[in-house]
Amino acid sequence: MEDEVKLDEGVWNAWMTLVWGLFILFVYMGAQTLVVVLAAYLEVERTGDSNMMRQITLVAESGYYISLVILLAGSVGLLSIAGCVISRRGLPLGEYLALRNIGFKAWLFSMAAFLATWAGLGLAGKWLGETGVNDFMVKTYQSAEPMWLLVLAVGICAPFFEEAFFRGFIFAGLVRSKIGVWGTIFGTSFVWALIHSQYEALDVGIVFVLGVL
Repeated sequence: MEDEVKLDEGVWNAWMTLVWGLFILFVYMGAQTLVVVLAAYLEVERTGDSNMMRQITLVAESGYYISLVILLAGSVGLLSIAGCVISRRGLPLGEYLALRNIGFKAWLFSMAAFLATWAGLGLAGKWLGETGVNDFMVKTYQSAEPMWLLVLAVGICAPFFEEAFFRGFIFAGLVRSKIGVWGTIFGTSFVWALIHSQYEALDVGIVFVLGVL
């Protein structure tokens, strides 16, 4: 019991977690907006086309610029999370965000559940007539140069920020409240799915299910 009390004392309570969470998202989205506007301004200077809104649209559809936005905003977001955790002066950063080795068996079970769920939902999508091709991702992939930058951004930086934020910072603060474990799991998964608005409805549903897992 004493250990549990100490553990709780090292984490922001639910309300402060939500307040700091909104702050982190504000910083994260602000960084994204700043990078997009700056990139659009540079394109205006480079091309001579003074239509700023057109340049912003082109930047938002460019795999190269999308990669830069994710990398820079994700880095700022991770620093914001670290700052909020450190300012609490409680648990160490790694322990607060639950960055620990889960063991090979647990990892193997998680991967098996992930693959089985992915395959099952994919078959369900085909049965419902979904093509499984997302136009946004296709355009992003086709306009990505260099490709390794997109892989680094989408495959490493974005997932790391999302996990640190939802499954780390937010989870740690809400799971100790009246919401409990299951409420926190489903709540964070629901919000996590909603922020992937660039996908089709079925894909958003898949993101939610994978978030619960």
